[in-house]
Amino acid sequence: MAAFCLLLGAVEGPSTDVKSEKPRGEVRTVVLDPGHGGRDPGAVGPGGVFEKDVVLEVCRRIKEKLEKRGFRVVLTRDKDVFVKLRERAQIANCAKADIFISVHANASRRGGWGFETYFLSATASDDEARKVALLENHAAMLEDVQNGGLSPEINSDIEAILLDMAQAEYVRESEKLAVIIQDHLDDILKSPNRGVKQAPFMVLMGAAMPAVLVEIGFVSSRKEVKLLKSPEMQNRIAESLSGSVCKFAAQRAIRLGLGEGPKNIAAEGS
Repeated sequence: MAAFCLLLGAVEGPSTDVKSEKPRGEVRTVVLDPGHGGRDPGAVGPGGVFEKDVVLEVCRRIKEKLEKRGFRVVLTRDKDVFVKLRERAQIANCAKADIFISVHANASRRGGWGFETYFLSATASDDEARKVALLENHAAMLEDVQNGGLSPEINSDIEAILLDMAQAEYVRESEKLAVIIQDHLDDILKSPNRGVKQAPFMVLMGAAMPAVLVEIGFVSSRKEVKLLKSPEMQNRIAESLSGSVCKFAAQRAIRLGLGEGPKNIAAEGS
């Protein structure tokens, strides 16, 4: 991990350094993870709309909004490049992130549409959640073709991680963050609210902070993909997600007895 962080520092520059001490639990640094990238396009919608492009643009907009509110923000990728699933949480750990949000767009052959937010679990909350996790984890097949890609020990790895007491606390906080995100998206999106769910997502494994994966819609839906690729809707989703971070930060500060946090965060998150 230390060597990886040194490599990350060479790529990211000084932005990965924590510049000042902060109270334990205060939210200052957010790592945003635009799903897929490079040779992994993710879901492909009508007209050749790639998930990787939609979520990158949304994350760029979230980054801009959060930075204006005083947060430090790191992207796991800021261009169309391939980043291994397991490296994404490591980037968040190296950046000493307080929140990790992986942004994705879904796909279905059965006309599915809507939005949902996930946090890590060794088992999926339902069959649909299991299928989404399998779809997103399939990117691991591109990471090491020679070794067969996806490890058969994924579920046992997650179970071992979740047995750790610190990780269990991150999971509880992750659920709180997921609920806030889902509620905020419900205020702006007219598509179905598919709820907060649990699933064994590789991208969330090992994240030493509250971590969630958000499916902002279905690129496979002709109706929904038109919205997802529009700058106006991308901006509204970004505003919703940045507002969710602010609210989580304010609520967490109160829970930990840190006051209401920075005034700009508390005001935006109310």
